[in-house]
Amino acid sequence: MRKLCIFIGATSGKPQYEEIARQFAFEVARRGIGIVYGGSKDGLMGIIADIALENGGYVEGVLPESLLAREQPHPRLSKLHIVPDLAARKKLMLELSDGFVALPGGLGTLEELFELWNAAKIGLHDKPCGLFNANHFFDSLIGFLDHATTENFIKAPARALLCVSNEAGELLDQMHFEAEVAEERVFRH
Repeated sequence: MRKLCIFIGATSGKPQYEEIARQFAFEVARRGIGIVYGGSKDGLMGIIADIALENGGYVEGVLPESLLAREQPHPRLSKLHIVPDLAARKKLMLELSDGFVALPGGLGTLEELFELWNAAKIGLHDKPCGLFNANHFFDSLIGFLDHATTENFIKAPARALLCVSNEAGELLDQMHFEAEVAEERVFRH
């Protein structure tokens, strides 16, 4: 099974982002793709795990010891890894995952995506990176990245390593996470 690492907020943000998380998790589960994520039961992280698990998906969490006081582990994960710190979390996520995508979130979400996107740029891995721009959440960021590319601070081949879409299926297709043939099962959206 291929696994997609999802970076997403441990808080919920505004209500529309809960539905965005549900739709994305549903599409990932429908395609038979496993999820690797931050391991929390809170916020959008918890929603991603809940929807995937409710639809027969595989969900693996990676939670640093330092966050255990603030983020409770999801109780129903397929597998949970407790690691010493954030650096160990990112290292394990890189090992466990076949690709990375950021959904709406804050500083941690962006920091994780940018580190792994930069690692792809310098050749430390060749796994796809994506930005799910649902509800135009990342429009300003995408504009900045395009501006930085125009100004020659980001080279065009490096910019092309980041797939971007506002539709879950389209983004997963760009990242080559096509649907696998799954046994007949009922999906709950």
